[in-house]
Amino acid sequence: MMRTLVAAAAVALCVHTARAADTLPDGNYRLSQNIGAVNESPLAVVKVEAKDGKPSISLVEEVIKAGVKVSDLKVDAKSVTFAMEIGGGKYTFEGVLDPKDAKVVRGSFGDGTRLFRGSLNAQEGEKVERPTPPERPEPMVQAQKLLLAANQARVKALQSKDVNEKAELQTKAKEVQKEADDNVPGLYREVLAKHPESPFAVDAAQALLRMAAKVKPKAEEVAT
Repeated sequence: MMRTLVAAAAVALCVHTARAADTLPDGNYRLSQNIGAVNESPLAVVKVEAKDGKPSISLVEEVIKAGVKVSDLKVDAKSVTFAMEIGGGKYTFEGVLDPKDAKVVRGSFGDGTRLFRGSLNAQEGEKVERPTPPERPEPMVQAQKLLLAANQARVKALQSKDVNEKAELQTKAKEVQKEADDNVPGLYREVLAKHPESPFAVDAAQALLRMAAKVKPKAEEVAT
């Protein structure tokens, strides 16, 4: 099976109600698996075009070695769906147009037992165009810095061979971890409150869910 697929950590990305999806423009699209909120792993370049008055989809370029096939595109006022085959596995892509950009489709693809976040992004050429990562909101930058500092302090303490130094580093690591524990949940909540349209809001919501036993997030906080 293809190695690029990573199981989604939570339910598929919720998408905003879009404008009528029957305006999906013709052209080339980058078909990707979205790992986390912002990491995009291209699978193929596909072409969308009207044939005999109906939308169709075809493969332009495979990006992964496992092999990709696409077919049976359906576009209506609510959804964009098509069949996929990856490494012999059969999947169904389901998504809607971005309400702010008709050339972006966000959704998921699955085989009935596994679900992966996915997307279609319009591009000009027939060769895959690598995506540019979106800018991180400042609260997310600060949260990641605190988590990185805690991890580095913990690793440094583990690697120390001197007994006295190790004890000091372990104490320091606990202090840095406490700072992260005290501040990171609030920074995630700030991302959700002030940057709800950012893809990083999804990462923040999933992180709060993972620490739910400690921080007890409210349902409305993590409803991205």
